[in-house]
Amino acid sequence: MTAIPVCPLRCGDSCRFAFTVGAFDVYQCQGCGLYLLTGGPQGNDLTLDRTQFDDAFRTLRLSNYRRIFDAVAQHIALTSARLLDVGSSSGWFLHSAVERGCTCFGIEPDAYFCERARDSLPPTVSVVGGYFPQDLPAEWGSFDIITFHDVFEHLDDPQAVLGACRGRLKAQGLVVLSLPSADGFAFRLGRLLWHVGWKRPLERIFQVNYPFPHLYYFTPTSLARLAAATGFDIVASGRVDGFAVRGSLRRARLDEPTPGVGVVGQYATALGLVGLALLQRLVPADSIYVVLRPRT
Repeated sequence: MTAIPVCPLRCGDSCRFAFTVGAFDVYQCQGCGLYLLTGGPQGNDLTLDRTQFDDAFRTLRLSNYRRIFDAVAQHIALTSARLLDVGSSSGWFLHSAVERGCTCFGIEPDAYFCERARDSLPPTVSVVGGYFPQDLPAEWGSFDIITFHDVFEHLDDPQAVLGACRGRLKAQGLVVLSLPSADGFAFRLGRLLWHVGWKRPLERIFQVNYPFPHLYYFTPTSLARLAAATGFDIVASGRVDGFAVRGSLRRARLDEPTPGVGVVGQYATALGLVGLALLQRLVPADSIYVVLRPRT
């Protein structure tokens, strides 16, 4: 077991060991409820098939982005807004932002997805490879909107990242986070299955075999504490879908077949994902968004 970590939100509360996922230990802050992934190998790239990614997630993500844009538009004019998407992946959110009239910029650390974004986006959109904030071009200036979609849970120091956002955000600008929730049905189910001896669902939830595992799982309380600690107010929040029927098999195939189970296991996983997609509107949200504005 690794040394007991300190909550990265600096909330002053103790962390307690919760469970193991693969080679990692997971702790939970007793004050804000944040789950922290610790130890284990970094950057495991053995089981992710990037060629399956578009078909697995495109429909789901585009639907969620429409919902998020509708919420953001209640707080800021989108037309001509300067928008930075951090971890822009294949560029789907930037495509949606262009359609809404935004002036768009993106930064993506994965070379494969960075090239896909550059190839697919109009030439008016600027995308660079690297990490936020250290690799963000200074000449890009400040932004009206900075977004993190399925990215924030992968970052080493969420408080420092939000602090860096303030330095690149215009007055009355917004930061938008969409991310998985520890209060969601899938996370709770994964914990229950772990306690009865089936550990693979939680390993998949934390993506411990992927290049960028989930380092954190936030709760509404931990997100509220993070916002307050970095000088933000939460001005909007809501649920987004974590699953879709379309693309479930492709999503299951992102992982290599489990030894001894093979392709049959992938089809079983796909059926489970379909079930979650059909059930998700009736249970606690597995993915949420929050819109933050700097406190004045």
